[in-house]
Amino acid sequence: MSIVIPQRSSADCEESALATASGESYEAAKKAVGKASGLPEAANDPLFGNPENMRGAIERLGYKPVRRTLTDITSGIGDFRRTVILLRASTASQHWVCGDRVQGGVAYLHWGDGNVKSYPIEKFKTLFGPTKAHLFSFNAAFEVGPKEGKISRFQQVLNWFKNIFRKR
Repeated sequence: MSIVIPQRSSADCEESALATASGESYEAAKKAVGKASGLPEAANDPLFGNPENMRGAIERLGYKPVRRTLTDITSGIGDFRRTVILLRASTASQHWVCGDRVQGGVAYLHWGDGNVKSYPIEKFKTLFGPTKAHLFSFNAAFEVGPKEGKISRFQQVLNWFKNIFRKR
């Protein structure tokens, strides 16, 4: 990651985080995320701001998505600067960010507004972890792995099914 791509609106954190982590343009990330232009911002977030769509967006850019756990992040496994992370302040509030570094028990995150925010690891764990109030709440972090080339829609659907059954 060399250039931080800021958000262009209050609801495009996926595009900003993905562009920053991958080094691709904002426009390429926006196309890969695939939000519907006719929907209000509030409807786009639950439909397109979910982890499976982010994983698919990384694949659509031609990269291999590498799922990262909290242990991976806090242990320094993988490239944190190429990792997109879904944070949750509550069941209804979520935000995709790009990692900067973990140093001295503090996680530094590109928030999408041009600033790097820092959180002690304990606070980061609560933002990263699933909320207890919602059954479908989950945590997600994906490192933008090596370039694989474009993946066909058929292969994306096949990968999606493999991911669903792998979790059980």
